Amino acid sequence: MLGHLFCYNRRMEIDKQTARRFILHKLLLDQPLLGEAGDPLAAVCAVINHLGVLQIDTISVVARNQDLALHSRISDYQAQHLDQVLYGPDRRFVETLYPLYVWPLADYRYIRQPQSEQPAWWQWGGERSDEDSSVTRSEREAVLELVLSEIVRRGPLSSRDFEGRPMIPGGFNQVKDVSQAISHLWRGDRIFTAYRRSNVRYFDLAERVLPSWVDSTPVASAEAKRWMAVTSLRILALASSAQWQSRFKFFYAQTDLSTAERKQLWADLTADGTFAPVQIVGVKSPYYLLAEDVPLLEQLASTPLADDPQAALNLQFIAPLDNLMWERGRIADLFEFDYIWEVYVPAVKRRWGYYVLPILYGNQLVGRLDPKAERKAKRLLIHSLHLEPAHAHLASDPAFRSALAAALHRFMHLNGATQLAISHAEPPTLLTLAL
Repeated sequence: MLGHLFCYNRRMEIDKQTARRFILHKLLLDQPLLGEAGDPLAAVCAVINHLGVLQIDTISVVARNQDLALHSRISDYQAQHLDQVLYGPDRRFVETLYPLYVWPLADYRYIRQPQSEQPAWWQWGGERSDEDSSVTRSEREAVLELVLSEIVRRGPLSSRDFEGRPMIPGGFNQVKDVSQAISHLWRGDRIFTAYRRSNVRYFDLAERVLPSWVDSTPVASAEAKRWMAVTSLRILALASSAQWQSRFKFFYAQTDLSTAERKQLWADLTADGTFAPVQIVGVKSPYYLLAEDVPLLEQLASTPLADDPQAALNLQFIAPLDNLMWERGRIADLFEFDYIWEVYVPAVKRRWGYYVLPILYGNQLVGRLDPKAERKAKRLLIHSLHLEPAHAHLASDPAFRSALAAALHRFMHLNGATQLAISHAEPPTLLTLAL
């Protein structure tokens, strides 16, 4: 069956299946795993460069979010592969401090965070003036100088290396004064993450971290905003205006940008044809994609799913903060899948579990699992494994069961497990996968 594409002047109309296929293709989730040639480092670089950005999270009930995202796209991926391209001598990427993302260093001049453009809520002391702040200007300068001089003298340091420091307002409550100083210096491009040990970051001087080839030439504010606006839609692939604004706010957090400015950017980019509208059957709000991607969308819409070489029924467990899952409204609109990341929901109010991963099969989100890596026992425990009611029939489908078993085996390997246990499954016949 064709994907159905109709053109009304400049606006196309497509069905949900075509929209899903397009997004999954752009996010490298519709094809065989990369890295089969035996070069996982090259595959990691290729994936991040293609996606444009990768979100970092430190929760490690199983492999971390960034590792799960790469694992779902790369054969034989292991966590040390990201660390090597992010922190190794031939680093190609930079880790931003807040929000926590990995960006290509090739884009550094656009994502760097000039001190002069920081919003008030990022300034040391927040919205408080020097008069009513708990830390005076001279005290701040002294702490900044302390951190810099110690890094110069001792090399990469974390906030833990500064013992006995006073606590001041910051973060979500109170932080060490040196932690606030590290954030301040990072936002001013004075220091960067040199490496991590577990979840602890160690910072070093920018000139000792950034490769010499990195272009740090300042970019005019208007150019940087437009670049980030276009990049936000490129990363999303297909999104509504509201979804684009939500992600753009996250990405462009380094400067104050009013709602009016965002709306004007959107208006300019739609008016000049950079953003192209598309209407999705059954979805009220129009969606948009980059005009340069319209030929790909047209190709997918005119290619029967059975004839699409990328339409193999791959099965992957999707990270909760994967680029695919960022906009939950889009997931509901196009995949008809209800998903809430419940790590911050009280246990008694959780519907699905603590760290639930959606299950992608073909171009559908067909279920979810709540895993936990019991590392000492080398066991992967699946608290619950659920198929959506509309896809419950897959539990008796041999092809699906084989794909699910293979995915669980790969997931065990990623998490260092040699045993598998499933506590609860719906339908219950899925419990036999652990036998």
